[in-house]
Amino acid sequence: MQSSRPSRFAYDLLLPATFFALVTAAIELAIDAVSVLVRHRIIWVSEDAAWMTPVAYLVVFIAMAVGLGAIRAALGRIAPRTALFRWQAVAVRIFAFASMFSLLLPYEQISRYGAVLLALGCGVQSARVATDASGRGATRARNACLGLLALMGIASVTIRALRAIRERSAVASLPAAPTSAPNVLVLILDTVRRSNLSLHGYARRTTPNLDRRAAESTVFDRAISTAPWTLPSHANLFTGQSDVRTHADWRTPMSAEPATLAETFRSRGYLTGGFVGNLLYTSYESGLTRGFDHYEDHVVSRRTLMLHASPFRTRLAKQLSDDRSWHGIKSALRQFDLSPVRVPGYDGRDGESVTDAFLAWERGRGNRPYFAFLNYFDAHDPYSLPPEYATKFGDGKKPVDEYDCAIGYVDHQVGRVLDSLERRGSLDNTIVLITSDHGEQFGEHRLYTHANSLYLPLLEVPLVIRYPSHVPAGRRIETLVTTRDMAATLLKVAGVDSATAATLPGISLSRYWESATPGTPSLVFAELSKRERVNALAGNSNGPMRSILDERFHYIRSGSGGDELYAYRTDSLELTNLAYQSGSADDIGRLKRTLDSAVNVARRH
Repeated sequence: MQSSRPSRFAYDLLLPATFFALVTAAIELAIDAVSVLVRHRIIWVSEDAAWMTPVAYLVVFIAMAVGLGAIRAALGRIAPRTALFRWQAVAVRIFAFASMFSLLLPYEQISRYGAVLLALGCGVQSARVATDASGRGATRARNACLGLLALMGIASVTIRALRAIRERSAVASLPAAPTSAPNVLVLILDTVRRSNLSLHGYARRTTPNLDRRAAESTVFDRAISTAPWTLPSHANLFTGQSDVRTHADWRTPMSAEPATLAETFRSRGYLTGGFVGNLLYTSYESGLTRGFDHYEDHVVSRRTLMLHASPFRTRLAKQLSDDRSWHGIKSALRQFDLSPVRVPGYDGRDGESVTDAFLAWERGRGNRPYFAFLNYFDAHDPYSLPPEYATKFGDGKKPVDEYDCAIGYVDHQVGRVLDSLERRGSLDNTIVLITSDHGEQFGEHRLYTHANSLYLPLLEVPLVIRYPSHVPAGRRIETLVTTRDMAATLLKVAGVDSATAATLPGISLSRYWESATPGTPSLVFAELSKRERVNALAGNSNGPMRSILDERFHYIRSGSGGDELYAYRTDSLELTNLAYQSGSADDIGRLKRTLDSAVNVARRH
């Protein structure tokens, strides 16, 4: 007797779709595991990939099965003889092709034509195996599906359970904290440059909350970041070390060697929590989580889920997702660009989510002091803002207008955090440090975004420190300082003993308000490694870059070995390169020697 249509659909189409979806997911997860655990690479996946990847591929392959089922049904009505087709063999070929092609998509070294040929060969061979004379193909597929589902389910539950157990165990093992130890709160305003803050004289009132809190804080007007992009600048801030010691790079997480702020405070009995919006370079993959008992990064969302399947990590999928107009869809399909997007655009935590997560955690911490780190990513393009902020400055259409609107939104979140802590009565017992990891460019030196130069728009960042009992209120300090000294500063202000604090290098900035003669300042230098596939105008297109500032000059050594020298105090836009003007050789030579010496010292630490 003939099987019913639903059972034939399940046997001919749904079963092979499920089988190839799970096999594809299993292979991709295995490749990801090797990349992370063996090669120690950043690959931009969620910690929940063990269940997200198979679910994403199940959506893709079951959608294909439904489409094939609709075609079979339509053909059956039009031409009844098509019911005699071996639909299972057809489906197996199609799904095997899709499986192999999906696995090859991330590898640009393989041409698309080569990937198609390999995938076609896989489809033909898979159909032969699935339709062998023994008739055991369906049984094997069903058993394989059940086994893979069980393994992936166990892995997913185990990862989640281990995460919860690890956090509870870490908190339970904390030593007693010093009596009256202050809380420590670090707020990183990702991609916020100093020059666009009303705190520092910008014409638009972008930071009313920071402006208000500045009267209760010490503000450094010449703070310089150690790098023009996220991972190394965060790593330097958390460790006091330079790039040569943290090893943080484009696909390389921060090294496990240098001690971190979170580890140091945790060793003193502090609860430690991180809440980040930047999923590119501050997620669990970055290495920055070391020492944090509680860390919130990736959210579970439909977009994040689907991006765990490689067909959704292509430029075609991105274009279709970004522009859903009829014109945008036609344009995307016309180009049909299946090249991979190297860094998937997962749903990150917006500022409100970061703030809410921290405040909920802070409320439930009990009586222990805490060290908390918040990263606000909203001032990084593409500036996804609530409607009330999207047109706050200008018409909201120019990039700099959108940027200023985003800074205004981040400032609002900073205000929410500080005001909430004040209402709870804990703000004045909390050391609050507010800064940025790097700035942004809007055409300066014909460059845009960041991570491509060492000009001041990328290096000058805000720096505000508030702690009423130890940090002067309403103080503005013009001295040039480096964010590499943030770790030492927080440990000193928190009263950490000198022996413990010595594990993190740097000189505390407290010397600028504690003494009329603060002594020799720290060297203020920045680094940027070579980057592939970057604009030819970028200084790091041919090699690594370094720069150093003193009270008069900013010296930059480009990746190609060229020199740039700017009198930034009078030439704030760095328009006039003094490097090849007469009389500059002595200054360049002096700054070169100082820079080389600073790098050599950093290597020895």
